[in-house]
Amino acid sequence: MLFLSENVDIALLTNTLVYTFGIAGIVLPVLLFVLMVVFVVKKVGPNPFFGFRTRFALSSPERWNWCNGQLAKFTFLFEPFFLVVHIIVFSLTLVYSWPFFGVILTMIFGVLWMLPVCISIQVVGKKKFKD
Repeated sequence: MLFLSENVDIALLTNTLVYTFGIAGIVLPVLLFVLMVVFVVKKVGPNPFFGFRTRFALSSPERWNWCNGQLAKFTFLFEPFFLVVHIIVFSLTLVYSWPFFGVILTMIFGVLWMLPVCISIQVVGKKKFKD
């Protein structure tokens, strides 16, 4: 295989992955947190670029505000926890040269928590706003 030839430094590749996923795992949650603060402070209306964008949420300003308020609430609840866990795992990986899979997993969990939350917001919202 060309990728695993003699010229590839595995330690350099591992360090690059640790730093890439470690920094991305910090930047993405912080960016999400900042975006939710903007939603709470500015009361951003329905738009095609930014926010909880489903057909249900975009169908009325009242639904839009409720859905994005719920997402902001869960973001403020979960994101600090996942961010702290990721920073701890990232730091320990750097100090003790742990395999980079822990850093990747904490970064993925720091984003994937949104999937069940978004599904539940959609389901609860449809029950709450019956047509």
